[in-house]
Amino acid sequence: MENSQAVADLHRDRERKIANAVVAERQDMARELHDVAAHHMTGMIIQARAADKFFSSNPEQAQALLGGVIEQGQRALNSLRQIVGILRLGEEDPDFPTPMVSDIDELVDDCRRTISSISLEKVGRFDDLDSGVQLTCYRIVQEALSNVLRHAPGSESKVCLSREAGAVRVRVINTLGNARPSSDGQNLGIVGMRERATLMGGQLDAGPNSEGEWAVQALVPVNGRINA
Repeated sequence: MENSQAVADLHRDRERKIANAVVAERQDMARELHDVAAHHMTGMIIQARAADKFFSSNPEQAQALLGGVIEQGQRALNSLRQIVGILRLGEEDPDFPTPMVSDIDELVDDCRRTISSISLEKVGRFDDLDSGVQLTCYRIVQEALSNVLRHAPGSESKVCLSREAGAVRVRVINTLGNARPSSDGQNLGIVGMRERATLMGGQLDAGPNSEGEWAVQALVPVNGRINA
């Protein structure tokens, strides 16, 4: 009787762990899909609206903006294919590798079309970091810039990454801007960024700083130790 109860308890415990793992995986993928879709689609919408504005008065500029929409749409499609591929196959698609810290340069360049002023500063070496740490840093910067596009599109922004003792410090700072912010979104951005940092054993804060700017600041341990 006791053995039967022990077997039943083990079975329930196993089922509970499987259910928790499924929920955790869905949450991870939801964050990935939100980060990718929100960033690229926000940029595409802003560029398309700008193209529509200049369609008659400046056709060349409108055409250039529409070219940016196509490019960003292709990037979004590639990124979403990568995530779906991971879900389907349990592994990365070699044609669309996981974003790394080095890819933040291109991410910032893409934002120059829609953010009036943006700068990037990197201090230290990042290429030797675990891929999970690099992906976390990339996604934090990506989501922070998406929030700038949604809530302070006319702002000046700074992206800073520095390698410190045992951690990478990520900062994305922007002025409040004069353009009218978008009301889109479900306030998942900051929650998702904080969860990513926490998952890697780090921390993230977001809010106004003493200079009257909005600051997202994260500290991600370089050992990449996952908090279970």
